[in-house]
Amino acid sequence: MDDKNRNTVRHIVHVMAGLYLIYTAYSLFKGLPETSGTEKLVMTIAIFAFSVIGAVLAVMGVKQGIRDSREEAADVEDEIEGEEDKEPADDVK
Repeated sequence: MDDKNRNTVRHIVHVMAGLYLIYTAYSLFKGLPETSGTEKLVMTIAIFAFSVIGAVLAVMGVKQGIRDSREEAADVEDEIEGEEDKEPADDVK
């Protein structure tokens, strides 16, 4: 697997992990009214941590994926322009 594909997979995994953490935080939030005392405090901290970490992972994964796509598009455009700038070879025999 080349670096481009590896980076693409890495970005997708970051987004998926972030979304899963947000889903887990939401699931904990739904069960929050059923808890009391120290358990409620621990769940509140976990909800906050999962939400923040999940959001950061998801947003960074998307941003890095977009950045890599733009860089790849720029590289392709540079290659196309480089090919157009070349003089055709004279086939003189």
